[in-house]
Amino acid sequence: MYALGVFEELAAAVEELEVPPAGEPLREVLDISDRLTAKTALALGTFDAAEGYEVDGATSTTAWLRHHGGQSSRAAARLACLARRLQRLPVTATAWAEGALSVGQVEAIVANVAPRLVELFAEHEGEVVPALVELSVPDTAVAMAHWARCAEAIDEGPEPDQRRRSAHASRTLDGRVELDASLDPEGGEVVLTALRLASTRNVEGEPRRTPAERQGDALVDVCRFFLDHQASVPGRRHRPHVNVVIDLEALLGGGPGTVLGGPV
Repeated sequence: MYALGVFEELAAAVEELEVPPAGEPLREVLDISDRLTAKTALALGTFDAAEGYEVDGATSTTAWLRHHGGQSSRAAARLACLARRLQRLPVTATAWAEGALSVGQVEAIVANVAPRLVELFAEHEGEVVPALVELSVPDTAVAMAHWARCAEAIDEGPEPDQRRRSAHASRTLDGRVELDASLDPEGGEVVLTALRLASTRNVEGEPRRTPAERQGDALVDVCRFFLDHQASVPGRRHRPHVNVVIDLEALLGGGPGTVLGGPV
């Protein structure tokens, strides 16, 4: 259990705080903000590991941050990834929380530790992290890039260009779906070609779509075409592709239905 009063006191202190527009007080506030971000990230990592987001009906920590933290998809994914990674790097996490490392240094560390090298860095961080403490953010990035090159040389994992394709789709609390993917050059070219050929031009008299909106429409059209013509899964070839359930009372009253598999 946590003491709710602590957060009320913190909120009150922030409300009353007036930061002088001078170097020293600004540096102090930035340092305090950095340490608060560190503690938030550590708690978020535990929250993610326990899948605490499910209590609020979210599908992931990223989706939870978008809805409850008011963050953009990019910022939410970045913070969730950082929090998740720090769960496996306790020395780095502790140094950040104690103010020995800044958020910029921590981001430089994480950016240079590939997923398959996390366990290796966890073995080395007891020696590496103390050496990074006195460095600037750019110098930390240089030092970590050197570590990464050495680690790659002794790692027996696949080369970067041999990484498997990956894609992640998650439903947000408002029913929208967020997509994120990483593809090899060949697979990426297939997708880009399909989207280019499936994209349609703006029609005069209709709302003008941005290039991103046109690609979004093209992606849906490509998937719809596949569902209309695929034959690998018996009984799932033809329409409808979306099923909506509505009870009689709601139907008579003009109420909305419920998308099967969608948000409640």
